[in-house]
Amino acid sequence: MLLSLILQENKQSNIIRKLNSHTRYVRLKAAQFEYNEVFKSLHVLNLIDDMQLRKAIRSARNRTEAYHQLQSNIRKTYHGIFQGKKIVDNRISAHAARLIANSIIAYNSLVLNSVYERMLANGVSQEIMDEFIRISPIAWSHTLLTGRYNLKKSKGEIDVEAMSLLLEEHVKNIFGKMGLPNSSFSRTLPLDPVLRIDREAEQARQESELRFAAVKERRFNPLDTVRKVMKAHLGHLKSV
Repeated sequence: MLLSLILQENKQSNIIRKLNSHTRYVRLKAAQFEYNEVFKSLHVLNLIDDMQLRKAIRSARNRTEAYHQLQSNIRKTYHGIFQGKKIVDNRISAHAARLIANSIIAYNSLVLNSVYERMLANGVSQEIMDEFIRISPIAWSHTLLTGRYNLKKSKGEIDVEAMSLLLEEHVKNIFGKMGLPNSSFSRTLPLDPVLRIDREAEQARQESELRFAAVKERRFNPLDTVRKVMKAHLGHLKSV
C-alpha cells in the first residue's frame, strides 16, 4: 500500500474504501490506523522540540492561505460575473482564476528578482537583505483587477527593469514630498519601494476595515436598542 501511494499508482480514498468494504480487512485497517498514530506522535514531538520546523510549517500554511485568498479575490471581481451555473463553467472559472493568480505571482517574482539583483550590485547590508526576503510574491494590493487595458501596443514585450525603476522613482517622489532627504535612499532605495508600498497598503486596508466595522457596529448593534427600550421603560415607571 505504501509503495503504491509513493509511486502514485493509487489514491488514499481508494485504499480507505477497500479497507472498509469487507470485514476481513478489519485487522489490516486497525494496524494502519495505529501506524498512522505513530507518525502523528512523532510529528507532534518534532513540532514541540524544533522551533524552526514550526516556523517553516507556519510559513508554508500562510503562503497557501494567501494563494487561496488571491484566487478568491479574482473570482469575486465584478461580483463574480465570471462564475457560471454549471459545473463545467465553474471549473473553467477556477482554472482561469488560477492562471491569473499564477501570472500575478510570476510578475511579482520578476520585479522582486530585479530589485534583488540591484541590491546585490549596490552592496546593501545583510539586515536589509533579511527584511527584503520576507516580502511575499503573492501580494496583490498593488494590482488593479478591474478596468480596461490595451495590450496591443506592447507587442508582447514586458520590460521588468523599467517597471521596477519607475516604482523606485515614484516612491522617491513620495518621500521627497514628506521632507525626507535624498541621502536616505542611497542604500535602502532598492528595498523601500516594495516594502513601504506593501506595508502602507496593508495598513490602509486594515484601517478601512476597522472603520467599516465600527460604523456597522454603531448602526446595527442590538445592545443600543435594548438600552433605549429599558431607558424608556424606566422613565415610564418613574412617571407612574
